Amino acid sequence: MSPSRGSVCSPRLWRPWGPRKRKSIASTNFAVRARIWSPDFYNALTYFELWTEGFINLIEEKGVLTRAEVEARAAEIKDRLKRTA
Repeated sequence: MSPSRGSVCSPRLWRPWGPRKRKSIASTNFAVRARIWSPDFYNALTYFELWTEGFINLIEEKGVLTRAEVEARAAEIKDRLKRTA
């Protein structure tokens, strides 16, 4: 049964401004990039490192953030975690 027009699940309630205008990033893009990496590079990384590397490459290619911006933010988070530990 589909949600009614006034249902909590209705996109009109949680997205009243209409459809999203940003570009979407599909996970299939990660698989395509994984084929480009050398076998040595691919085998040296863990599952999560591969996804992180692929995601950084993708958002850099799409013009969302640069690698330097991502690395700077990651350094800020590491420093904050060290201070609170």
